[in-house]
Order: sequence, then structure tokens, then C-alpha cells
Amino acid sequence: MLTFETSHKTSTYAMVAISYSTVALSGTMPIWLMICCAVGLIASWFWEPPRIRFENWSNRWTLLSLVFFAVTIASALSSGDFLLPGISFLTYLLTIKCFQRQTPRDIAQIYALTFLMLVAGTVLSVSLTYGMLFLAYTLVATWALSLFHLKKVIEQTHGSFDPSRQSPKVNSLFRSKSLVPNRYFLGTGLLSLVVFVSSVFMFLIIPRVGTGFLFQGARAQSHMAGFSDGVTL
Repeated sequence: MLTFETSHKTSTYAMVAISYSTVALSGTMPIWLMICCAVGLIASWFWEPPRIRFENWSNRWTLLSLVFFAVTIASALSSGDFLLPGISFLTYLLTIKCFQRQTPRDIAQIYALTFLMLVAGTVLSVSLTYGMLFLAYTLVATWALSLFHLKKVIEQTHGSFDPSRQSPKVNSLFRSKSLVPNRYFLGTGLLSLVVFVSSVFMFLIIPRVGTGFLFQGARAQSHMAGFSDGVTL
């Protein structure tokens, strides 16, 4: 059984790994970038106090981000393709943000970036692997977001997000293995799976009818969600 702090960190990095995989496994991104970001994500796991001080590195990360952004713009203008350079920059941002996970705002930005990476994966990937990764993302996101909310409440009530300023009571709670027992992950995991399966079921059986105010009677036929040889928006 993991401690509360380790459970939250593990579930957060699981979201990062899954969203990164949706882009990396598409085979459309530069290999060197995918390797560098993978190494960076692994290294960021250990990038935290007391090994380092976040404030000593903030200016360096900002400068590096500006340089990478300029390279991204130059690449997009020279090639005329804004999609792949944009996704490359998004991958870079996710990696850098994992080195800056100091405040609740930083963690929330990591979650937002993982979701954008997941959306980018829908454009790049056409295999069934994406569907399995999406299901895994739904599962771990439920754990990560619920633990993040609980952690934020604890810190707002008893202490600070900064580990160097946390009270002994907060540190004790974060190191506790009984705060989130295994049945918590089992229960929330089953709940997220039920919601996912029911959503897919409803999506497939409920027809999408092309009528109403927005259509103004322009279409007489009905459109149904499902599988077909012909697909129209």
C-alpha cells in the first residue's frame, strides 16, 4: 500500500505517461523530441525538494521555453505546417511543467496539458491502441483528480503546499497509508469504468437527428451515431 503523497504523485505521472504515449505511439512526431521528452519526464520524477529549490530554476525554464517557442514558430512558418510543431511544443510544455510542479496551480496545469495531449492524440492516431489508452486515462484521471482535491483541502486547512513549510500534522497525513486504502482505488476505479461504458453505450444507441432550430429543416434525413462505411459531419 502506498502513502497518500506517493499515490497522488504516481497517479499524476500515470496521466502524463498515458497522454504522452498517445502522441509518441502515433509515429508522426520527431524521434529525437520523443526520446528527449521521455528522458525528461523520468528525470522530473526526482526533481523536487530537498534535492533542488524550484525558485532557483524558474528563470532558466522561462528562457528555455522562449527559445523553444521561437524555434517552433520558425519551423511552422518554414514548413507551412502548424499542427506538428504545435503538438511538439505542447509535448515540450508538459515535460517542462513536470519540473515545476510546486503549487496546486502547477499541478492543475499539468492535468490540462495531459488533456490537450490526449486530444492531440485523436488527430495523430488511428489505431485501436488509442482507445485502450483513453480508457486507461479515464481510470487514472479519476484517481489523480480526486487525490489532488483532497490534498488541496488538507493543505488549505492545515498548512502550505510548500513541503518546507508544511506542519508536522500535514506531513503525517501525507505519509499515511490509511488515508486512501486500496478499496478507495478499487471503488473509484469501478465507478469510472461504469461511467465510461455507459457513456459509450448511450453514444451508440441514441440517434443524432439532424432537425431542430439550428438546422431549420435543411436536412430531412436523420443521422445516427455508430459504425458505417460513410461518415459525415
